Amino acid sequence: MLLGRLVVRALIWLIRGFSMLPPGASQRFAQALNAATRPFVVDSLGSIGGARVLGHAGMEAAMDRVTGRPTRTLEHASERLLDRGMHFPVGWDPPRDDMTGQDVLHYGTQHHQHHRRQLTLSNAHDH
Repeated sequence: MLLGRLVVRALIWLIRGFSMLPPGASQRFAQALNAATRPFVVDSLGSIGGARVLGHAGMEAAMDRVTGRPTRTLEHASERLLDRGMHFPVGWDPPRDDMTGQDVLHYGTQHHQHHRRQLTLSNAHDH
């Protein structure tokens, strides 16, 4: 979850930059990221590395710092920022071709829910 919240912070800056460029710029960037991304590699390595470097107490402190940021950004963001958008890699979870600033502020939670559904056993195994 911490990694997802940190990614949201970076994505807001990317939207600010790419939304001022021609649409083809973010589309090419998204295609390059899509081609270079392997499933779960960033999620796995980021989580393992973060836990080893920061430890549990450090991860807790970092999570406390970043959890409120999307809310504060949403409270202070202009309609223009929330409406700005750019192309995103369709290989990211959950897959989307483009996202606005408002979409990105919800991305960390959606990303977590996507992986939680993947890792949840179905009720069929309970019988």
